[in-house]
Amino acid sequence: MKKFFQIAVVTLFLVVAYSTTSKAQDVNLGAGLIYGSEIENVGLQARADIGLSDSWRLAPALNFFFPKSVGNVDLNWFAINLDANYIIPVDSDVVGLYGIAGLNIGFLSVDYEDDFFDDNNDTELGLNLGIGAEFNIESSVTPSSNLSMLSEMPIRQLLQQA
Repeated sequence: MKKFFQIAVVTLFLVVAYSTTSKAQDVNLGAGLIYGSEIENVGLQARADIGLSDSWRLAPALNFFFPKSVGNVDLNWFAINLDANYIIPVDSDVVGLYGIAGLNIGFLSVDYEDDFFDDNNDTELGLNLGIGAEFNIESSVTPSSNLSMLSEMPIRQLLQQA
C-alpha cells in the first residue's frame, strides 16, 4: 500500500497585518515572506485572519513561491491555505500564541527547456499543522511568525484510493 501522507513543506513566515473591524467580526489583512524548507525556496504570502470568536479564527492565505530553475527545468509553486487558528490563552500583553490546523492545495508546474520531455503540472491536497505567535507592539501593525508542517498527497492518488 502506498504511503498516504508525506512530509512536504515546513514553512516559516513573518506576516505584518493591517487590522480593520466590521460589525460582525475582526478582519486582519497581511502580507509577508515565506520559506518552504522542502523546496528550499522563498516566496510571498497574502493572508486574512477572520475572527469567529475570542478563541477561533479563519486564516485563508495565498502562497506564491518564486520560480526556480534546476538544470534545464523551470519550477513554479503556488498554494492556497484554508486554516483555522485556535487562540491559546497566554498571560502576556506582549505575545499571543495560536495553534494552526487546516487544508492546503498546492500547485506545481514543471517546464522543461528542451523538447525531450513534456511539461508537467501537479496538484496536491495537504493538511497544515503548526503554531504561531503574534507580537503586540502598540500599533496598527501586528508582526507575527508561524511555523507549520504540511503533509500532502497528489490529488490523483487520492482519487485512485477512493
